Amino acid sequence: MPDADIVYSDVKFKRSKDAGREVTSSPDVSTTYSDVKFSSPSTQQHNQRPAAEPSPQNKQRRGAVTLERVLLLIATLLLAAALAALAAVSLENRGTKINLEKLQRDLTNLTETQKKMNELNKLNVNPPRCPEPTPSRTSGHTCGRDWEHHGGKCYHFTKTNLTWNDSRERCTLLGGHLVMIESQEEQRYLVNKVKELMTTDEDKFWIGLTDAETENTWKWVDGSSLSPHLEFWLHNEPDNWTGQNVEGEDCVRLGEKGATTRNLRYWTDKSCTVPHKSICEKSLEKCTCF
Repeated sequence: MPDADIVYSDVKFKRSKDAGREVTSSPDVSTTYSDVKFSSPSTQQHNQRPAAEPSPQNKQRRGAVTLERVLLLIATLLLAAALAALAAVSLENRGTKINLEKLQRDLTNLTETQKKMNELNKLNVNPPRCPEPTPSRTSGHTCGRDWEHHGGKCYHFTKTNLTWNDSRERCTLLGGHLVMIESQEEQRYLVNKVKELMTTDEDKFWIGLTDAETENTWKWVDGSSLSPHLEFWLHNEPDNWTGQNVEGEDCVRLGEKGATTRNLRYWTDKSCTVPHKSICEKSLEKCTCF
């Protein structure tokens, strides 16, 4: 330990005499010197014992805690990154699903369109062609292949037996509708034409008249009501017979194999589910010829 500053002090001790006497110091009293040492503040601080160093076990424990925190932070960051990636993949999959559903709808529509086109091709339906040009004619009207022109209208007599609803749809695909009879002259033409095409008495043709919406309220396919002046019912018709179908007879067919021009009343009601041929009608198509 370094030497501290030494201060010498003269300490004198007096002998005690009898009571009541004054005690005085004698010159020959022996003097005793004592070393009194005082440490300076800097020396005291220097001489203080240093704080105890942490033990190796405490150091190891602190190191383990720090490592655990680092690992926990890394795991948290990895989890956050995984959740973000999962959200991105989920959004991408959702978008892919929506696109797939749209493609499926488009494919379904395309398939239906192709199906209808194939049906038209089977019927050998071709676009309307203009009549052969002549020096005095540059424009004309045509009905198209498999259609017959009469009285400003075009008629198509089908060869396939279908229900009334299917016949109506077939006429629509062909660009027309089930025939709507608007005059006695038109009825006469159709009766004579159908008579030539019929092979049996039941080989009749559907026309565009029905009371399926309201019983005994007959309407054409365009929604117009049947005129009382243009009814051509066979005797005792319509009878709405339920012997064949409990729902009765709500659709109209035309034709009589032995029909005569003196009698035009050849309409009969029939169950709409019975297959028959049909008569389609459309307007003349105008074309410009070159």
